[in-house]
Amino acid sequence: ASRAITTRKITTHYRLALSQDGINFARIESDHYTGALFDHGKEGEWDALGCANPQVVTLPSGSYRMYYDGAETWNTPHSIGVASSDTGTHKWSKLGRVFGPGPPGSFDEGGVQRPWVVPLPPSLSEVGKYLMYYEAKSMAGVCSIGAATSMDGIVWERKDSPVLAPSEDPTAWDAGGIRSPCPVLMGGGKLRLYYSGFSAGSKSTQGIGAATCDVSDLFTFKRRESTADLEEDDAVESSEDN
Repeated sequence: ASRAITTRKITTHYRLALSQDGINFARIESDHYTGALFDHGKEGEWDALGCANPQVVTLPSGSYRMYYDGAETWNTPHSIGVASSDTGTHKWSKLGRVFGPGPPGSFDEGGVQRPWVVPLPPSLSEVGKYLMYYEAKSMAGVCSIGAATSMDGIVWERKDSPVLAPSEDPTAWDAGGIRSPCPVLMGGGKLRLYYSGFSAGSKSTQGIGAATCDVSDLFTFKRRESTADLEEDDAVESSEDN
């Protein structure tokens, strides 16, 4: 007996929902025939498979940029692109791919995705105007977190090594890989990086962790091993702010 296997093409788009209280949302339809803000790429383009993991940044001019990731096919590495909008609602223009996989042998040769861009204050202008953390994948499938800096949010200079890698302790909860960075600029001259991780082995489990760094060095992180560590960070932040 034989069994026919049917496959279907799955693509992703972006939609918009608005809220007055951050809890109850209403979907907003755009002019696109799907209701999406903009379409994925055409066949052969870098984001033909779909557009995923959006993050919006407000520019000093009051306009908006949306960073997102996509890939040409299921078998090609992910890259990061950007779209712009004057209003942040219905009208978006894709500006193209701005950040691709790393060079051969690099920690992010296998793809880059889930970008999170942080506009930096003038006091950190020597680093750049924009800082991006992103999920990186090696050709061996190891996930880590990389970083890049930019003066305009379009042309990026990547760091040669991950800023946060899977734990070297094989029994640690995040020894299998780490992904989905979410940075938050804190008081007291600190940046906190939340991330998801998973354990090594056949029965992998997932969790959410945090690491911190000084804003004087945005690429050297220390893992926070417990909630007590985070509470200690908050206490230091509060005392320095006062």
